[in-house]
Amino acid sequence: MKYSEMLKDPRWQRCCHCKELLPETCFYRDKSKPSGRKPRCKKCEREYIDKDNRRKYEKNYQQLKPEKRREIMRGWYERNKDHHQRVQDRYRKTEQFKANHRNHAAIRRSRVKGNEYENIDFISIYKEHPYCFYCGKHLSFQEVEFDHFIPVSKGGPHTSNNIRVSCMPCNRRKGAMTYQVV
Repeated sequence: MKYSEMLKDPRWQRCCHCKELLPETCFYRDKSKPSGRKPRCKKCEREYIDKDNRRKYEKNYQQLKPEKRREIMRGWYERNKDHHQRVQDRYRKTEQFKANHRNHAAIRRSRVKGNEYENIDFISIYKEHPYCFYCGKHLSFQEVEFDHFIPVSKGGPHTSNNIRVSCMPCNRRKGAMTYQVV
């Protein structure tokens, strides 16, 4: 078959990526397209779908056109405000958010005081010791309050070795005092 005839024949299609003219069997089916086939050949489609390759492509695209990427994301956000708000609300109810929020608040206080600080994984601290440090009561994660053994206000660092698991009554009774039997 001649090349000019293949161009007119609906059984042949040009890949939008590699620009090769191939038989329609080399393309995945897609009912949403006018031709009934995807625009990329199967080989190019597999490369496009490959997650690692896709990440590299997107990262490169973001570096080359940051303002275009910002514009795309801004448009997405404008069209999906309700969805974004629902996702945010759902995340704010999780224990992970609450732990992150506590951590960032403590880091801010430490930074203002000029104390040492680090990111802390409160969930792992709780898993290591699920009992109140002061009274020994077993606590669920919802009941836990994380206490700075040496208070940040007294120069204590916001580091994992200065954090203790405590119940609300013990933590409130101790307040900003240094350790004492409560």
